[in-house]
This record gives sequence, C-alpha cells and structure tokens, in this order.
Amino acid sequence: MSQDQPTILLAGHASIDIYPDLSSITNQFSSFQPGALINVKTVRFSVGGAVLNTGIALHRLGLGVRLGVRIGTDPYGVILRDLIGQQLSQLPGSFGPASECEFIECEESTSSVIVLNPMNTDRMFLYCPGTNREFDVCDVQGLSLNGIQLFHFGYPSLLERMYLDEGRSLRKLFKELRDKGIIISLDLSLPDLNSPAGTVNWIRFLERVLPEVDIFMPSIEEIMYMMHRMRYEEIKACSKSFIETVTEEDLEIISKSILELGVSIVGIKLGSAGLYVRTSKLNKDDRDPSLLPQWWTNKGELNWSNRELLAPCFQVNTLGTTGAGDSTIAGFLLGMIQNISIEETMKLAVGVGACCVEKLDSISGIPHWKKVTQRIQNGWDSISTTLELPEWVTYERLYYSPRDRMNVNSHVMYGDCSL
Repeated sequence: MSQDQPTILLAGHASIDIYPDLSSITNQFSSFQPGALINVKTVRFSVGGAVLNTGIALHRLGLGVRLGVRIGTDPYGVILRDLIGQQLSQLPGSFGPASECEFIECEESTSSVIVLNPMNTDRMFLYCPGTNREFDVCDVQGLSLNGIQLFHFGYPSLLERMYLDEGRSLRKLFKELRDKGIIISLDLSLPDLNSPAGTVNWIRFLERVLPEVDIFMPSIEEIMYMMHRMRYEEIKACSKSFIETVTEEDLEIISKSILELGVSIVGIKLGSAGLYVRTSKLNKDDRDPSLLPQWWTNKGELNWSNRELLAPCFQVNTLGTTGAGDSTIAGFLLGMIQNISIEETMKLAVGVGACCVEKLDSISGIPHWKKVTQRIQNGWDSISTTLELPEWVTYERLYYSPRDRMNVNSHVMYGDCSL
C-alpha cells in the first residue's frame, strides 16, 4: 500500500493530557477532600484528544497519517509540539509514507486535560478547552489534502464553533470532502452538560451532519444521550452501571436510526461489553466510483454489506482507560484500509483497544498491528459480553445477530457455537 502521501487526515479536538500517578490511592476518589494533601508518584505529559489519540495510534500501528492540530504558543503548546514530534519520529510506518503534523498556531492557551485515574475506578477529567474554543472548519480547509482518502473528525461536541451552529458548517465541510471522493469518519464525546453544549439540540445536529458521514463510531452513552435522551435518563437512574442496563433492543433502535440517516457503517463502543457494528448496503454508494478509494469500493465484495456483529473485549490487566475508544477506532480504520474482512477488522479494533488500556496513558501501549494480530492468533482470551443477546450466536470469538446468521460458516451448528 505504498503511497507518496499519507492516506488518512485527522482533525478536530486535540489537547495535552496531564497524568498524576494515582496508583497508590486505593480508596478511589474518597481521598479527595478539602484541605487534603495527596502525594503522587510522578506526573506525566501525553498527547490527548481524538486527533492525537487516534492519529498516533494509527502511526504506532504502522500507517502514515497527517494530523491537523490547533496549538497555542504557551508552555503547554511547546510541550505538546515536542511530544508530537517525538511520537512521529519514532516507529515509522511499515507501509505507506511517514506521518506528519500540520500545526495551526493561535494566541489562545493550548487545550489541556488533567486525567484523574485512581486504581479500580473509571477516570475523571479536568478540562480546559483553550485552543479548541476557536477550532473552525477553516482550520481543516487550510490543511493539505494531497493523497488523502479518509478524513477522521473527532469530538465536535467539545468544539464550540462546531456545535453552536447545530452542525451547518460541519455538514458543509464533510460534503466538500465527500465530493472529492474522501471517506468521512466521525467520532463523538459526551458534551459537558454545564456548558453551552448541554443546551444544543443534538438530534437536529446529527440529522444535519450524519447524511454526509460514511463511518460513525460513538460510544453507547454518547449516542444514547444525543438521540434517545429519555432512555438515557432512564438508564442513568438505574442502580447498575450504564452498560449493564443497555439492551439488545437499544442497539437495534439506535443503529437503525443512524443507518436511516445515511451512514454506511455504524460502530458503537460498548466499553467492557465490546464493539457493536452494523452496516448498510455498501455497494449502493451513489458517488462516482472512480473518485473513491479502492478499499472502500471493495467492501461490498468483501461481505461488509448488511452486517451486524459484536466483538467482545480481550482479557487484559487494565491500568488506564483513557484513549481506549480512540485506539479502537484506529484499529478499525486500519483494518478497513487493509482490505480485510469485517470479522478480522473488529477483532483488530478491540485488540488495539485492549493494548491501549494496559498502559496508563492513551498511546504508549499501542504496538505494531502485526503484534496485535499475532496475539489474537495465539489464542488471546476474550471476555464474554455482559449484554444479554439470547438470539445471537457465537463463532470464532464474535457474536452474530439473528440478521447475520447466514454469514456464519454453514458447517457450524448454531447450537454448538461458543467463544
């Protein structure tokens, strides 16, 4: 797949992440009391946000990428620029060109996130939007599109100029790129409910933007909040965790709504329950085939059309969950571009996500993609999903929906299928 230019452009939310090492704190957040002094072992800096988490994960997996990063001239900006340079100068892509970053400098302070991640609990973020307040479609329009086949945009729900106009400028940008034959990939984050994002009509936003999106990979909590608020509030009111309360019917309703808006591939990240993917008729793309990348037009022939599967997570010793969703997306996009089956792509995606959580930060755990696939092939143990899927069947570490059973090898007896 050698190219003169990177094939993936990533833009949107980017930040510097600051990690106090809280591994010595065993009583979760109860130590955080007014007037308390809490010792931490070290404080680490790392890249953060959708652009850098997903983009550098792709780079570490072996694919050349182009990053568009809005950055300030403050000390955090200097550190972030150095961190990006260090990452892109190491582990050069094994196929395709070297990765590169185009910086968009501004006077605003660089966006930063303090990640609080005590042992045995989910993380908490202290977020300063900084440069992300001013991110605009003009930032993307100023980036080089030479060689680009896929554009991944992350976290519009944290970019004020992207959500205050309810997606009008973002839809226009996506359409301009799609008309050039570029495949559009979109990721979300949960909005800050105490910011202006908490008042946005997110259903209207998605109805406007998603018709221009090819690949959409939100988390279950994000998309439930935006598209099915009443159900979201009902689940949040339960005593169980969010994912333990989600049902097969929830996935069916949400994925159907997304596909009806025009998205070709919807992947819903389910945290510890795995990755759910549902696709439309990928061979019915109405764009000029001569403009589209071959790996996209091949998807119909590779049996990616009208699919519905779930990949459970792999068993790991979790040190930190920051960036797990972003790295899962990186594995998924890599599998697509490699022209492998949807089944192997989903395994690769959750495998990359599993490697991510084995380290505290969002990227240092990501190895070359060949090491991930080798680990899977060597019998990496899966964790059965916590979702109740009584009518689904399992085969080769994947769950197939009743609508997808025809794709399980015909010689497999459904009643004997198991992970």
